[in-house]
Amino acid sequence: MNKIFLVGSERSGTNLLRVLMGNHSQISAPPPIHLLDLFVNRIKLLCPAPGKDAAVLARKFETYVNHEFSDWNLSLAPEIEERLPELSAVELMDTLYSHKAEVDGASAYFNKDNHLHNYAPGILMHIPEACFIWIYRNPLDQVASWMKAGVGYKTPYAAAHKWQNDQATCNRLERFYGIPVCRVAYEDLIADTGREMARILEFAGLPMEEACSQTSCYNREARRHVLWENLDKPVMRNNFGKFAEQLSEREIEMIESICKGMMKTLGYEFITDANYNFGNRYVFAVRNRLSRRKLSTEKGVEIILSKKALIKELF
Repeated sequence: MNKIFLVGSERSGTNLLRVLMGNHSQISAPPPIHLLDLFVNRIKLLCPAPGKDAAVLARKFETYVNHEFSDWNLSLAPEIEERLPELSAVELMDTLYSHKAEVDGASAYFNKDNHLHNYAPGILMHIPEACFIWIYRNPLDQVASWMKAGVGYKTPYAAAHKWQNDQATCNRLERFYGIPVCRVAYEDLIADTGREMARILEFAGLPMEEACSQTSCYNREARRHVLWENLDKPVMRNNFGKFAEQLSEREIEMIESICKGMMKTLGYEFITDANYNFGNRYVFAVRNRLSRRKLSTEKGVEIILSKKALIKELF
């Protein structure tokens, strides 16, 4: 089974790429379950755990992946259920995604869980055949997307730091660890979707299919989650350079100053001198806190809250 993992930052076209990959006849690309993030701070709950009842674990994981956020509609086979108490977090993730792919009749899976770049070396230890795709986007547009969404990061300062750190970690996979990574610029993906998808699929060892070059108006996920609202629309070819609608001139300069290193590495041009004066750090911290955007009350946010409540109940 081909096992493909996406690394990079949210709001960089990650779900668009997941949907396009999922249009392939051989690829299962379900909504993410963020399993490694779930357990990274819950080490005591990880398998193996002496005395854990396999059936109880199976029902918990079924409830989790079938929550309306992910909606996998998955039942664990008895042979998988029996193995659960012996699996590590990475092995559990691989088992769930592989089983989902088998149920979907696919020979490959595409995993878009958050922060997979933080776990990539560990993933390779358990899954030597793992294939990594890195998608990135101009930080000005990515931060502006967060500010428009109204959920997640509440200040450009926080979102910009996250972008810089995520891209630096992704860059280290190739430069430091020597892990082969297919780099994909969001701007290239939307400009020439067919060409970029053919390149990505070739890297993953799969043939190109025409369905992978376009989205479908029948995508049900777009109606469930505010952050996925564009998944049932045609690929937006001109969805870049609109950051001025959400960001002030000072915020733009601040973002470029924070992201300067990786912007140069990824070939993004600057529109300021990227030399923002933060001044007194305590005064800046207060101003930054006062500038926080309010959380959105749009439809879809309740799904996130419901999922958090389920995690607390189960784990």
